[in-house]
Amino acid sequence: VGLPHARNVGARHASTDVLVYCDADDVVSPGWVRAAWDAIGVEGHGAVSGPILALDEQGRPDDAVIMDELDGIGASPGALRDYPFFWGCNFALAREAFSAAGGFDESLPPYGCDDLDMGIRLGLLGIDIAYSPVMQVHYRLPSGPRQRLRRKFRAGVPQACVWQRHPTVYEDPSGVQ
Repeated sequence: VGLPHARNVGARHASTDVLVYCDADDVVSPGWVRAAWDAIGVEGHGAVSGPILALDEQGRPDDAVIMDELDGIGASPGALRDYPFFWGCNFALAREAFSAAGGFDESLPPYGCDDLDMGIRLGLLGIDIAYSPVMQVHYRLPSGPRQRLRRKFRAGVPQACVWQRHPTVYEDPSGVQ
């Protein structure tokens, strides 16, 4: 059914107030869960993410940095603010923030941009996303140009859906030349 559905099912079955997410083919660092708990359960943030590092071709952790900050949408003309968001392979949410945002939007296409959409909805609610350098995940990059292109293409449709759902966040694409 897709990532948003799977994330919501996980949240429904979790028995904790901190929901921590990664992808099945990635490797979390020692202390990953503790870093998520500290940011949310101790420091009181609504959400948190951390660095994303590469896995080498054999699937072993590599030191190559893919992302060492929160990703984000800069304020476009008419936007209310910047909207940081996390990558779906490395984030945690307070259950309260998850519920306030209404969970992940299962009407989005099955792959991609549920993380972006959640970040925007958290931002619209005034819930900021913290960054913990200890909360590291090693991410499996697509191998080869065909896989990379396929992944980018698959992300295009949900990206357009998110643009359409949040017109106050994005500049009107109809005027783009």
